[in-house]
Amino acid sequence: TVFPVADQPILALGAELPDSDVVIISRGDGDSEVEVASHDTGIASFDVVGNHDHPEGKILSISNCAKTAIFHSFPTRRSSDLVVFSGNTETPGNCTEIIRFPNVCSNAVIPGNPAYDFDSAGEAKLMAAMISAYYIRTSDSGLPVLFKQTLDDSAALEEKQMAQGIENIQIRYGEDVNGDDVVDRYVSADQVTDWGEIHVVKLYLLMRSLTEVTAEAQNFRFAGSDYTSTDKYFRQEFMSTTTIRNRG
Repeated sequence: TVFPVADQPILALGAELPDSDVVIISRGDGDSEVEVASHDTGIASFDVVGNHDHPEGKILSISNCAKTAIFHSFPTRRSSDLVVFSGNTETPGNCTEIIRFPNVCSNAVIPGNPAYDFDSAGEAKLMAAMISAYYIRTSDSGLPVLFKQTLDDSAALEEKQMAQGIENIQIRYGEDVNGDDVVDRYVSADQVTDWGEIHVVKLYLLMRSLTEVTAEAQNFRFAGSDYTSTDKYFRQEFMSTTTIRNRG
């Protein structure tokens, strides 16, 4: 998915804010969880214990705690106790009808990479995938707005306006680079060298007044850098720090 890009404020001395990040949160819906009885890797189907009520074409998640995959269920082959996931003939569809790991499209058809059997490493659970994306775009009114996109039961995207006046989102990842379980640096996603060594996540929000309220241009700090505006909006940084469980 390509997300909209918000207009950036014009800053003094040719400075520029970094492009706003997109926050995507994926999780399984425990309320819709069913146990997998068997996994036929050849025809890409799962039999479940009892019945399931997932609608046709739903985006689903399967996990046995060792591995997790998200897939598009086949919209015309649903039964009460069988879930089949499609290939690339549907929208959004899947890269392949066989789940392999790493679970990325570029790895879908590599020769010699075997299909993964979710029934091979303990009890697997199948549930609805709850996927939300948060991003900033400029609304029709010209204001920077935080929007949220979610997937509905037919795998279509729904967009909802969440809050006005949020101008930028930045995420910094606290990485341990020498194996002592202590964060050595905070970096953006493209600078992470080992995702298994991320211990802390910092989320920065840049808030802006809805109208120009200051007598003159303001200095402000955001995500570790100082800026000077050329307008009369008031800006304020908010930051939240989250420690990742079972890390360090």
